[in-house]
Amino acid sequence: METWRLVDTGSRSGAENMAIDEALLEWKAAGRIPHTLRFLQFS
Repeated sequence: METWRLVDTGSRSGAENMAIDEALLEWKAAGRIPHTLRFLQFS
């Protein structure tokens, strides 16, 4: 069974959300984090 991570980053600006997405993508590609399901809102 694969491990998944659930992240709720709340309400953030578009720039903050894009920065978080970029970091998660880079960390996943490098094998540093498991699959991630992220809930977000735009402020």
